[in-house]
Amino acid sequence: MKTITLIGICLFLLCGSAMAADLNGKYVASMKFTPPNGGEERTMTITFDLKTEGGAITGTVAGGGMRRGGGEAPPPNPIKEGKIEGDKFTIKVVSQGRNGEVTTVYAGTVAADTMKGTMAREGGQMEPRPFEAKKQ
Repeated sequence: MKTITLIGICLFLLCGSAMAADLNGKYVASMKFTPPNGGEERTMTITFDLKTEGGAITGTVAGGGMRRGGGEAPPPNPIKEGKIEGDKFTIKVVSQGRNGEVTTVYAGTVAADTMKGTMAREGGQMEPRPFEAKKQ
């Protein structure tokens, strides 16, 4: 009987560690950077509005675009592909850039109320940049 109980406890612990972290909700990241062509340091704000079901992530990502002349922020873009396994996530978003469609990949980990990772353009069009987003 003790063996069966011990096996049950081990299975429960293994299943718990395989469960995906909770990414449901709104997360906001603010990143400071200097444009590649020089100039003053800028702040970029990215807002993730996320829903998870099983290992899939859906929702939108807003911001991250660099508008010249202080124009309006770009509209939110739907998540094209999102997945979470344990505490690791990957989110792909397609937006309209100056030269056509651009896919941005956000990848990292989630712990408690914080997402940490890097954002990069698919195809190496941009050096990966670190970000940290807090749940609102």
